[in-house]
Amino acid sequence: MKALLSLALAAALLVAWPAVAQQQGRGAQWQKQGVQPRERARDERREFRRERMERRDGERGRFSREERDKLRQDLLDANREMKGRR
Repeated sequence: MKALLSLALAAALLVAWPAVAQQQGRGAQWQKQGVQPRERARDERREFRRERMERRDGERGRFSREERDKLRQDLLDANREMKGRR
């Protein structure tokens, strides 16, 4: 009886083994695919930041130091006036 039960258990394991191995292979495949989008997204963010910094650098070159100081002072004066009106 024990021998028959052991033989049936061994047969069931042999039948189920390819399905288990295939599922483990799929898991590894999903992990590999999961890493690529993260890396791509990270690269895209880096590129976006680089482009944004380049645009900012270009915008800074638009005004001279004196013009920026004058604009900054005008902003501070406008803020003081707005606070005084309350």
